Amino acid sequence: HLQNADRARKAKQLERAEIELRAALRLLEKSPERRTHTRVLSALGRLKGDKQQFAAAGSLFEASIDIQLTEMGTEGLVSDDLVHDMGQLAMVRNLQGNPAAAESLLTRILTLREEGDISLDPIEPNYYQVFGLLAGFVRERGLTQRADSLQALSETYEQYVLGFNAQVQGQYPKAQEHYQKALSSGEKVLGTHPDIARFCRDLSVAY
Repeated sequence: HLQNADRARKAKQLERAEIELRAALRLLEKSPERRTHTRVLSALGRLKGDKQQFAAAGSLFEASIDIQLTEMGTEGLVSDDLVHDMGQLAMVRNLQGNPAAAESLLTRILTLREEGDISLDPIEPNYYQVFGLLAGFVRERGLTQRADSLQALSETYEQYVLGFNAQVQGQYPKAQEHYQKALSSGEKVLGTHPDIARFCRDLSVAY
């Protein structure tokens, strides 16, 4: 069902994709396999979003998030899945005209990370993307100064990710350039944050 749904969605056959996902959901209702269950709910949420049925999309993402936070436990939780679904729900809430709710969801992602409930490393694109989305939602609320700070954080960590990726590929001059940009902007927006030491360490390794 999931493979059929994916093929149908890629072919823009949204009704067919929904039929397949609903069939998969029925099979999983009594299954102990919660991870697959949440991923089907998430896929249905994306599908409803594609069809601009935002209320239904929001309910599906909420259901997936609730299972992940209350039933899966720390060992079963996949951080990328939770961050994805909370980000998707935030965008739905913003499209529904509620940027404050969208901001709250993204702030909760950062709180979960700080409390150690999810893994979200600065080398992951999801990390800087959360700050970028937050900046957009905050700007819509007219909070320009805070939005600028969040955007600067997003750009700082994006440069770090670009530097890390370049280093992994053996492109050391390019890595140095990106790390240096991350360090320069990070010193302004992060101050004495531990990630400054991390930027310095990885910059020195790239030389």
